[in-house]
Amino acid sequence: MAPSDRTVLTSPSPTSNILEWPLRLEAVARSVSVDARTLVDVGYDHGHLIARLIKARGTLTVIGVERQAICASRFSVRHAHLSSDERARITLRNGDGLGPLTPGEADTLVLAGLGERTMVDILTAHPETAASFAQVILCPANTKAIIRDAMFAHGWTLRREIIARERGRFYPVLTYAREEAPSPSPPHPLISLAHRRDAPERSSVYISWLCRQLASALAAAEYTAPGANPFLDRIRDLPALADEITNGHATLD
Repeated sequence: MAPSDRTVLTSPSPTSNILEWPLRLEAVARSVSVDARTLVDVGYDHGHLIARLIKARGTLTVIGVERQAICASRFSVRHAHLSSDERARITLRNGDGLGPLTPGEADTLVLAGLGERTMVDILTAHPETAASFAQVILCPANTKAIIRDAMFAHGWTLRREIIARERGRFYPVLTYAREEAPSPSPPHPLISLAHRRDAPERSSVYISWLCRQLASALAAAEYTAPGANPFLDRIRDLPALADEITNGHATLD
């Protein structure tokens, strides 16, 4: 079985209520490996993920990175409920992307709430640091259909995919790891084979939602020659994919 086919589906069973989707924070927290020792949250913002993980994981240490120095003081006020022992396991740094880190300092990286292009820029700006993580968890805030191809190009294999739902929007939470024998074929730019295979109902809802969100772009794709617009090329098969999943004929990547 190819590594890309071994992606673990950790969202609720497709036989459960189709409306029971995890929230982003829950989905990201669930994706953190039980073996994680030090986690980096780049762009931690309000710090809710950091506080949740510190409370739930008694041995985990967390490094938060933010561009705005004021975020650290706001974190202290917002999460005053944390004990002194819990606070001792948190380090907040001011800086851009992976810049404030050294390679090997942490084993897990979280990038959540950022755009796909920003994520790619962060990972490629410091390649040695990026390559030192055992696990990278991504939750993009938008859909540019580039992050999966970028991770594949840099030797990362998708190991887990959860689709979260929040305030009427859907967000994929993607967990990557290094594989000794990475998949030889590139992934679909918007959803994994494993999610389509193991949770067809949820996949159908998500892809149908994407079709509505990208309706204008899909309309433009009908009148744009292949190769003229890379983004349109990456999404133009969405309607056909939605039909395949709905009809139970999802094909291999």
